[in-house]
Amino acid sequence: MENLFFTDKGSGTPVVLLHGFCESHTIWNELSEELSASFRILCPDLPGFGQSNSLNDVSLEEVASTLNYWLGELNIERCILIGHSLGGYVTLAFAETFPEKLIGFGLFHSTCYSDTPEKKETRNKVITFLQTHGVKEFTDTFVPGLFYNKSENVQESIDKLVKEAGTCNQETLISYTRAMRDRTDRCHVINSKMPVLFIAGDKDGAVTIDQSRKQTKDLNPEFVHILPETGHMGMFERKAETTRMVADFLKKSIS
Repeated sequence: MENLFFTDKGSGTPVVLLHGFCESHTIWNELSEELSASFRILCPDLPGFGQSNSLNDVSLEEVASTLNYWLGELNIERCILIGHSLGGYVTLAFAETFPEKLIGFGLFHSTCYSDTPEKKETRNKVITFLQTHGVKEFTDTFVPGLFYNKSENVQESIDKLVKEAGTCNQETLISYTRAMRDRTDRCHVINSKMPVLFIAGDKDGAVTIDQSRKQTKDLNPEFVHILPETGHMGMFERKAETTRMVADFLKKSIS
């Protein structure tokens, strides 16, 4: 995979942060700055997003293979992988196929479950909307809807994310929507012996609180965090808290 754009800060144990749908590596700017004091933080743009080239046929498995090849080029033998939303789906696909490459992994507002029939229908409607109305009309509504906490200090981040999302490639969004719709259940992956971080929002409309509680019932409770009054974007809605949660997970997973 040529031209997989990424940022690389700090030194020490490699930690890879994966962004979600309609996003890029920039969602991790502040978190990576904080964490790079103690770890090597790498934030790639997934294929087709940001400054990375697209894949001809997007699947979560193919994206995971692309990341594995990229890590090999960087001579990274093992890392911790944390993904937001779509990035979490890629993380699970990677953990299933390349478990030997991971020290641990994290799901940040994501889920191990496959789509329900109702969710699949919603994905189909998104595809139709994108084909009919284009990217900007979709992202102008989609991105703000991910937030529950829309306080004044968060609104600036929402505005920036909306602007960036509007520049996404139409076919990229359609292809990833299909990939998310067709993904398999990977709940067996989070029940592995390696450390798993799970961060959820109790007001998340994309991953419901009931779903989050169900899939984490057998995980180490020390690494399971349900954020109150928070939607799908905890890295912005609960910046200080989520930074502490990730930092604590990294320190304890590596020690």
